[in-house]
Amino acid sequence: MDRSNEVIRILIVEDVESDAVLVERRLKRGALRFSMRRVETQTAFLEQLDAFQPDVVLADYSLPNFSGMRALDLTRRLSAETPFIFVSGAMGEERAIECLRRGATDYVLKDKLGRLEPAVRRALQEANERREYGRTARALAESERRYRALVETSPDAIILAGLEGDIIMANERAAELARFENASEIIGHNVLDFIAPQDRRRGRKQLMEACRTGCMSAAEYEAAAHDGTTFPADIRVSLIATAAGRPEGLVAVVRDISDRRQAQANLQASLARLRSTLHQTVSALASVAERRDPYTAGHERRVAELARAIASELGLSGAQIDVIHTAALLHDIGKVVVPAEILTKPGSLNRFEFGIIKMHPRVGWDIVKGIDFVGPVAKTILQHHERLDGSGYPGRLGGHEIATEAKILSVADVVEAMSSHRPYRPRHSVREALEEIERGAGVIYDEPAAAACRRLLRRKGPSKFEWEPGVAQLNALRFDGRRSRSA
Repeated sequence: MDRSNEVIRILIVEDVESDAVLVERRLKRGALRFSMRRVETQTAFLEQLDAFQPDVVLADYSLPNFSGMRALDLTRRLSAETPFIFVSGAMGEERAIECLRRGATDYVLKDKLGRLEPAVRRALQEANERREYGRTARALAESERRYRALVETSPDAIILAGLEGDIIMANERAAELARFENASEIIGHNVLDFIAPQDRRRGRKQLMEACRTGCMSAAEYEAAAHDGTTFPADIRVSLIATAAGRPEGLVAVVRDISDRRQAQANLQASLARLRSTLHQTVSALASVAERRDPYTAGHERRVAELARAIASELGLSGAQIDVIHTAALLHDIGKVVVPAEILTKPGSLNRFEFGIIKMHPRVGWDIVKGIDFVGPVAKTILQHHERLDGSGYPGRLGGHEIATEAKILSVADVVEAMSSHRPYRPRHSVREALEEIERGAGVIYDEPAAAACRRLLRRKGPSKFEWEPGVAQLNALRFDGRRSRSA
C-alpha cells in the first residue's frame, strides 16, 4: 500500500539529538509525511510504544542507557507487527544478520541515510501486506472452522466426490449412515455403492444430470449401508466448478427419511381410518331413513352407485365424485321428520301430506350442514329435488343456480326411484325411466348428466347397479309436482 499521503508515526531510539535531527531532515527530503518522537531510555520507549503507537521504529544499535537489541525484543513482544529498522553508525555483517534473525525488518548505516526513506516505505508496505495476509488467513481459518462445525454437526451425510462419484471426503454422519467406524473408511468408495442395486441406474443418471446441467438434482432412493442394511434416503447432488466454470467434483447430501416415511405411513393409515369412520357414519345415518320406510330400503345405496358412475362418465374430479357419492347416501336423511304413515301410504297424498314430503331436502341440509365434509355435501342434499325449469323444491331454483353435484344426483335419484317398487305403484322398467330422462333432458334434468346415465345403463346394463332387468309395468310416472314421490 502506498502510504505517501498518510502521516506516518515514527519512534526513534537515539541518544544523540543531532543524529536524530539528521535522520528527520533526511526523511523530509522525500515525499514521506511523518511525525517523529525521540526516546533514549527503556522507560520512555515503553511509554511511547503504548501512547504513540508508532507505525515504524528506528533505533541506534548502541546507546549508553538502552540497548537497540533490547528495544527490538520489546517491540517484537509488545507490537509484533510494527516494522523495526536499525540506523547505526557501524554494523558488521554478522551483527546485521543476527539483528535480522531476531526480527529486525532492515538496517541502514548512518553514512548512507539516502537508503532510509526507501527502507521505511518498503518496511511499511511489507507490514501492511503481513497484516492483510494475517487478516485473510484468520478469516480463512475462521471460515474453515465454521464450515467444519457445520459439516460435522449436520444431521445429513455430506459427501464430496469426483465427477465419476468416487468419494474424496465425507462427514461423520455419512460414516454413521453407511455403518462405518469413521469417515476415513468411506474415502475411495463410490457414491453409487451406497444406493441399493435396484436404484443404481437411476442414481447414475442423477450424477450425470448434475454434471451436465450444473444444477442441483434431488431424488429419493433405497440406500444401502456397508453392512447390507437399507433405508429410504433423499439424495441431493450438486456440481462443484472452478472459478472458470470447469466441472471439478460433486457434493452429495444424503438424508435418512425413515422417520418421514413412517410418518407418511402413519398419516395414510390415520386418513384411511378417518375415511372408514366417515363412511360408517354416513352409512349409519343413511340407514335411519331406510328403517322408517322399508319400501325404499337400499334406495340411497343404489342412487349413490349410479350417481358416482354418472360423475365418472362425465370426467369429474375425484373430490367431486366423493361429494356426490356421500350426498347420495344421505340425500333422504331428512325424511326422519316425515310420519311413517305418509311414507308408506298406498294411496294418493293430499296437498298437506305432499307439503310435508317436500320438507325433507331442507331438513337433510339442517342435519348435515354442521359436518365438515370436504365439498358441498349439504348443498347437494338441499338441491337434489331442484329442476332446471324452476319447478323443483324447496328453493324453486333454476339452471345455473343448481350445483353440478345436485344435477347429477337428481338424475340418478329419478332413474332409481322409477325402477323400484313403491306402495302406491309398481316399479317401472329401466327403459321407461330412461325415456322419462330423455324427455326432460335440457328442460328439467341436466342434459350431460342425462346423456351419461343413458350411456351407462345401455352399455353396462341395470344389473350393474343391482336392479332386476326386464321388469316392466305401467305407464311412465310424471314428475309434475302433484304425485311425485320418486324417493
